[in-house]
Amino acid sequence: MWIEPWKQQQWVMSRSGVFYLSCAFWAQLPFWFVSPFLVYVAYLAFRGKTIGALSGWAELFLGIVAGIGAIGGIALRDAMRVFYLSRSHFEAPESRFWRSMLKCAFFVSPAYYWFVYRPQMREVGFD
Repeated sequence: MWIEPWKQQQWVMSRSGVFYLSCAFWAQLPFWFVSPFLVYVAYLAFRGKTIGALSGWAELFLGIVAGIGAIGGIALRDAMRVFYLSRSHFEAPESRFWRSMLKCAFFVSPAYYWFVYRPQMREVGFD
């Protein structure tokens, strides 16, 4: 059985983990920019209104961006939770804000990556 590497503490705190998690972080940005459009299209579809026909290339692009964003978001969320739990066992616990936000919010993982994980990995020497 294949175990996701981003759920293992050794991988999250390794050089390859830092590289792949930075890729997952940067994959989230296009997803954030496309998300309002996808929500608007879903809103129109649920109301029963016709949606203007998108070209095949636009549908392909939106599908790829949404898929990469979803996979990157899941990997980043799981990895940041592993990193948070490893820090809370060995060092002073994080603030209550991060603890509560990492439990429930999907879009908080990139913020935790940028403000907590990334600076600490740079201190260790993983750029």
